[in-house]
This record gives sequence, C-alpha cells and structure tokens, in this order.
Amino acid sequence: MKHRTLDVWLDGIETWNASFCGIRANRIAMRVNREVYGWAEVGNSDAHTLGSIGRGCTWFEGKSAKDVRTTIEAGLSAPGGRLWDVNDYLLWVRHRIGKNNKIARKLRAA
Repeated sequence: MKHRTLDVWLDGIETWNASFCGIRANRIAMRVNREVYGWAEVGNSDAHTLGSIGRGCTWFEGKSAKDVRTTIEAGLSAPGGRLWDVNDYLLWVRHRIGKNNKIARKLRAA
C-alpha cells in the first residue's frame, strides 16, 4: 500500500478554546506550541450557545481581515478570552439532550 505525504504548512495553531475542551487543553496546547512548534497562536470561542459567542478571540494589530492575516503570518497574534460560564454549559447540554431525544423518537417510529 502506497502512503501519500501531504505537504501542509500551518500559519498558526489554536491555543485558546473557550469551551470545556479548553479548561485543561489550553495550557497544554500553549506549552507544546511554545516548546516545540513556535507557530502563531490564535483563540476560538467554539460557540454552541449565544452566550458563548466571542468568549475566545485572537488579538491582532489592525481592524481588517487582511490585518488578521498579516499579524498571524508575522507570528504576532495572541490568543485570549474567557471560558464559557455555567449557563452556557447548561444550555448546550439541554440542546444535546433534546436533539438526542428527537433522534431516538424518530428511530423508534421507523
């Protein structure tokens, strides 16, 4: 079996995730990136509820999409934000339970 090697170059890496994943993973991602890779760091809300939109962010110089790109390419971006709060988790869990119940009802009806 022949294996293909992809030639992929990353401009940055998410080291701040505002969801529950970030509670422990943010520190690990930052440490590994800073010790091993040295890529530009970015943040992300990973929003699943209205209240969690914008909780994670990428700090950069400027105001435009081009400025974001230029800052990341220069390695000058910085991750930041706040983790989801308890209400965001409760809304997300309620949504998941409701979605799973809806799927289960459809399967039983089939």
